[in-house]
Amino acid sequence: MKQINKNQVKILLLSGIHGDEFGVILSVKKYIENNGNKLPPFIYIPQVSPSAVLRKTRNNINNIDLNRSFFDDSTDEEIEALRNKIKGISFATVFTFHEDCDRKDEFYMYSSHTINQQIFLNLKKHLTAINISLFNGIDDPTDPVLNNPIHNGLLVSPIEKEPKGSLWPWLNKNNNVHYCIDFEIPMKASQNKKNQLICILFEKIISPGLKPFCMTE
Repeated sequence: MKQINKNQVKILLLSGIHGDEFGVILSVKKYIENNGNKLPPFIYIPQVSPSAVLRKTRNNINNIDLNRSFFDDSTDEEIEALRNKIKGISFATVFTFHEDCDRKDEFYMYSSHTINQQIFLNLKKHLTAINISLFNGIDDPTDPVLNNPIHNGLLVSPIEKEPKGSLWPWLNKNNNVHYCIDFEIPMKASQNKKNQLICILFEKIISPGLKPFCMTE
């Protein structure tokens, strides 16, 4: 990671929170290696849970789901490592990259705020061009946290309503984060399709900074 003034950092990019969602890590790293100079000042952590990525499991080596375990008194070494890497930095936005194991050609995302409609329609147009549709339905009906309806590829979930132990409230408290998006990449898509999708998300959602959250252009 190149040296960067903490006061200049605008966005936090995270992947590898769950180790069984490792395909997207390669796509994000590839985009950043080739286009990182186009982004606002950022910090990227490819593997928030390296032990889970190594094992290719949802839970880490301590058998915990990291995204249910972000508490200030947590003693998990991977949570502590993340805390130390971003300590003292305030981020305008945070983007996390996950994969949905049931999806092949459908995409959706969680957002802490409503997305600018024009930007969202532009995103949809570019996704259609690579044969990716916006998912409608329930993320995971067996999980009480994820048992929520997603409409037209988007679920707005305010930070204050996120369950305890999830990442967003922890970042809000410790790093002054107010705007968050969680991208759910279709796990069953080819690696090339994931690369294309990640490229679109960076160019249409991430690079514009806070603009996607604005209600008007």
